[in-house]
Amino acid sequence: MSSDRIDQLLLGTLARAAKPATSDTLLDLAYGEALAAGWTPTQAAPLTRRVVAARLQRMEKAGTVRRMGFDIDGRARRTTPTFALADGNNPPAIPAPPSSHDATVWQSRDRAGGAPVAPGPRDTTRLSREQLTTLLDCHDQLLDSVSRFLSDLASTREKVRQRLVAVGLGDHG
Repeated sequence: MSSDRIDQLLLGTLARAAKPATSDTLLDLAYGEALAAGWTPTQAAPLTRRVVAARLQRMEKAGTVRRMGFDIDGRARRTTPTFALADGNNPPAIPAPPSSHDATVWQSRDRAGGAPVAPGPRDTTRLSREQLTTLLDCHDQLLDSVSRFLSDLASTREKVRQRLVAVGLGDHG
């Protein structure tokens, strides 16, 4: 998949967002836009947090996007820059899916750099670096969400227990 197609997807998505977005938010939006435009999940697989953040930084240096401020990254719980198109007058369109020839260029290859191979549904040994990175990134996002949920649940449970004890409805010990 060409670099231009990914950049066009990110810029088109940023234009449709109609407000500044973090790289994490842009990743989610761009993936959805790609699927809506007819891309397959395999064709959209090269989109990762790291890829989007790096491309935004490169496009900022080129003057295509500009930094608009900061927002909290929900996953990392730290501030992260938000970006918007530098020139909103001519928003790019979401690109069509890559051609079958383009798609085979970046599909998973064996370690020797041979012909493209299609990994099985549970075969992680034949994933490309981008596919494995995406898979691990998604896994990390899910684990982070579960961890935050369990932490919030424990905190809420303790608050509720204290309220019940305060009005004589809970365990005093």
